[in-house]
Amino acid sequence: MMKTLVAPVTVASLWLFGLGAALAGDPLGTVGMFKSLQPADCGKPVMEQSRGACDPPPVSESLPVEARAQAHLNRAKALISFIRLEEAYKDVGEALKADPDNVEALILRARLSMSQMAADAAGRDLNAGLLRAPGNPYLLASNAEYRLGLGDTQSALRDVTTALENVPNDPDMFWVRARVYMALGKTDDAKTDLDHVLELEPNERRALIFRAQLHLRRAEFEGAIADADKLLAVSPRDVSILQVRALANTALNRIPDAVQDLDGILGKPGEPTTASPVSAEYNQLLVQRAILLMKLNRRDDAILDLDTIETSGGKRAVLRMQLYLKRNGFSEVKIDGERSNALTHAIETCFINQACGRGLMRSL
Repeated sequence: MMKTLVAPVTVASLWLFGLGAALAGDPLGTVGMFKSLQPADCGKPVMEQSRGACDPPPVSESLPVEARAQAHLNRAKALISFIRLEEAYKDVGEALKADPDNVEALILRARLSMSQMAADAAGRDLNAGLLRAPGNPYLLASNAEYRLGLGDTQSALRDVTTALENVPNDPDMFWVRARVYMALGKTDDAKTDLDHVLELEPNERRALIFRAQLHLRRAEFEGAIADADKLLAVSPRDVSILQVRALANTALNRIPDAVQDLDGILGKPGEPTTASPVSAEYNQLLVQRAILLMKLNRRDDAILDLDTIETSGGKRAVLRMQLYLKRNGFSEVKIDGERSNALTHAIETCFINQACGRGLMRSL
């Protein structure tokens, strides 16, 4: 059975999430999964480009072995720039046919596999590379990310730390180790490594996102807002960052600012929204905003959010709220999946109590 890595985020989805355009330096990065793909512009329509309209010419098989291997590698990198990953994989394979000991080719093919969540293929190439060049820092750091994806955090920490001893200023290696430290619960060390990344690449979007979330986890709310502000200056509609800033503003009791951030995700109460009602967090965000609206004495707007929860989540969402309230001191609430004045009053009362409101949000 084909293994897959933890947190299956493909390169294509990273691009769709907006990670590509704002990244500094090499868009592919140096180790592990590619940072992003920034499609090169060859002057052809995107659909034609995706079908090969911009592909470089085939490699001449009459070239000497080393030159042929390098030519296939160069062609593979060009194909990656046009988001032709399957074709690129084939060319790296041709490079390895010409030169089976080519460590650069093994690294690139492993990274291609990792970026497409093909763990077995990545593991084979990483192992083959480490047999040939056990001290190669780029292999070690890529292997660290691979081991992290499989949950082997101790091996991951060992490999990426060794890599950084050899290449002490590689931001992508620091990025890998920061995530290993997070998996180990070592938040101080994770923050130190993220700070190193951002010293080397001040606008590195992945690190800014991760550090903003880490600030939030460490109750460093001003830091979370500062990183979020920097990200939102480039991508003002980034839902994940708006949510981080909303939580930080809520913790600092900046309720109007938190509501404004939630408006950016959900649209204003009662208005059509681009947010997806099928999202697992959609109703939770509505409850979160309704609680804040109650604190601002905007009861009518809060009720509009409750109405939206009923519309989007249906009877199941109402039943979940009823069950939570019934189990937490509101014995008069009926378990029938129907909105009523009594249910609305119970929800309003629950919202006044911060712990009750959080519990009701989680129940959805």
